[in-house]
Amino acid sequence: MTSNSKLSEWLTIATNVGVIVGLMFITLEYRQNNELLMVESSANRSSQSNSFVDLVIQDPTLIELMNKDSTELSKVESDRLTLLGIRLLLLFEAQYEATVAGHGFSEAQLRGIHRAVYRRESLNYGVPYAWLTFKSRGESDFTRWFETQVINP
Repeated sequence: MTSNSKLSEWLTIATNVGVIVGLMFITLEYRQNNELLMVESSANRSSQSNSFVDLVIQDPTLIELMNKDSTELSKVESDRLTLLGIRLLLLFEAQYEATVAGHGFSEAQLRGIHRAVYRRESLNYGVPYAWLTFKSRGESDFTRWFETQVINP
């Protein structure tokens, strides 16, 4: 019986060591997966920003539209500028959510980027023009943050 008891003890120890090694492996895999998701998320945000700028570069009428006095816009131009601004505000919102989740810019960097665009006299991508329309979708953490940190700091 003593040899069976010794064997049972060794098997229990080996099982426990196996469980610990397995947990360590799962933890390592989990960390690597999170790092990969953060890299992919950052690449996706960069791609979205670049595609937005490319859109404006490829269509010079958008640059003309951004530089036009808002009181002189036709209905079509007004709608177009509003949609352009909303499109960038949606990107801003995604950047904000990533920052809040801990895998975006720092809050100070994000505030600086958004202020730089919002406060530009020209080439502001219609963000100031579209803000009230965007905000009318409903109040959110992003809209409160944008108003207090970007529009009215």
